[in-house]
Amino acid sequence: MKLYRHATGACTLAPGLRPGLSLLEVLLATVIFMMSVAGLSVLIGTAVDNALSASRSSLGSSLASSKMAELESGATDIDLSSGGTGTFTDQPDWNYDITSSSVAANCYEVTVTVWVTPDLNKRDAVKLVQYIFDPSEFNTAAKATAPAATTGGTGSTP
Repeated sequence: MKLYRHATGACTLAPGLRPGLSLLEVLLATVIFMMSVAGLSVLIGTAVDNALSASRSSLGSSLASSKMAELESGATDIDLSSGGTGTFTDQPDWNYDITSSSVAANCYEVTVTVWVTPDLNKRDAVKLVQYIFDPSEFNTAAKATAPAATTGGTGSTP
């Protein structure tokens, strides 16, 4: 852009030149704007995925807790010694897998894994591990044994 200085000190454009932006400047500004829009769209997509994952994790945690409560109370027909799999009746897209191992007499380490069906890689799977007593053995003394009698000791009984 050529400027001419007048004798009065004022500057004006050369005759025939218009003030404004060149085509190159407009194209460069457009490219910068489009790159920022593309970056924002990736961030929005990531935010939506994370929100869906959080929602699935929350629902999966609730379902795993409810299945564990069913196992503790004996309200389900799943045998703790063998475990089982299935789907939830109120959430048919959600599956569960129950595994257990015996820790002591009538005590099991139970793992409840819950995941949603379309999520094939189980990215949003929720695992809940808890030690529970076999509810079918409550109120029975069949396997209970008396503690061994001890003799001696330092304490006295009145």
